[in-house]
Amino acid sequence: MPDPCAMGCIGDTFDIDQNNEMAGPMQMVMPMLFGPEGKMSGYVATTDKMMVMTMSKNSALLESVLNSAKSGKGLATNALVQQTAERLPADRVMDAYVGVKSVMDMAQGAMAMFGAPAEFKVPAEIAPIGMSASMNKGGIHYRMHVPTDVIKS
Repeated sequence: MPDPCAMGCIGDTFDIDQNNEMAGPMQMVMPMLFGPEGKMSGYVATTDKMMVMTMSKNSALLESVLNSAKSGKGLATNALVQQTAERLPADRVMDAYVGVKSVMDMAQGAMAMFGAPAEFKVPAEIAPIGMSASMNKGGIHYRMHVPTDVIKS
């Protein structure tokens, strides 16, 4: 595989306004999301039909995502992703999904590590939250769908 950064790399920090009342919480969250430095990192690449982006500088992951995008056998074939995608606009130019099950698994593990065992059961399957954007007449329409099973969980 060629150098992933030749296709495009993400590597930047957010400038947090220290006068903002949410500056402290943001400074605590950024390292949890993006590593000790709090820097976003990942790769951006294109296929003949789409752009793909990873939030990890993992070239094997990028290669897997590109192969899935080219073959048409990626996340779009997953039944739970399809369930969420059906509720997003058909003419979208961007969509993103958040796998809630993995977030719940991580939270449950973190709670146990800090001595507060989780009082909830993570379902075996749970549909992802879906977000999309469509563009029309110089404007952008953003939609987010939170499936019922996410709300119940």
